[in-house]
Order: sequence, then structure tokens, then C-alpha cells
Amino acid sequence: MTKIREEVLNKIRESSVKKGGSRVKNRTYKILDGDATVRLAPQQVKCLEILYAQDKNELSEQEVFDLFSVADMNTKQTAWKIFQYYRKDLCDKGFIEIVG
Repeated sequence: MTKIREEVLNKIRESSVKKGGSRVKNRTYKILDGDATVRLAPQQVKCLEILYAQDKNELSEQEVFDLFSVADMNTKQTAWKIFQYYRKDLCDKGFIEIVG
């Protein structure tokens, strides 16, 4: 293998390691009492159960990540991915608020 190809492969390996960026941002979530009359998917309800089980009303994203990393939702996807998917909808429906 030539030296140039070796350098190219090394750069590709380095860039693939950095792919995806940080999993946890510097955000804070405020847990709110949303409208109990709205319809939610079962996975959204499970997300709220995990969040409402906490004593605090404000959680850092690292704390939320830690909660969801040990949660079992009986799916192929991780609980954190499911929370990320429903996060905007939960914000729009008034159950959580992203403070910072």
C-alpha cells in the first residue's frame, strides 16, 4: 500500500470516530404538568412516567440521558432515542420545556 493511500485511510478512520458529535448537549429540561386531555403514544406516556418519577422539576440533559439509558422500554431502539424522537412533541404539548 502506498503512503498516500495509508494517509487517506487514517484520515477516514479518524473522521469516522468523531462522527455523530456529542450525545448530550448543555440543556436543562423543566418538567411541567401538561394537558391531561391530549392523546399521547404509549412510548410518550412511558417517557413521561420516567420523568415524573423524579423528585426534581428541572433536570440537566445529562441527568435525563442517565435516566433513559437505564430505562427499559421493550423496543429495539434505546429509550434515549425514543425520548429524542418525542421531545419536540412533548414540548409542544406542554409537558416539558427546554430552558437552556
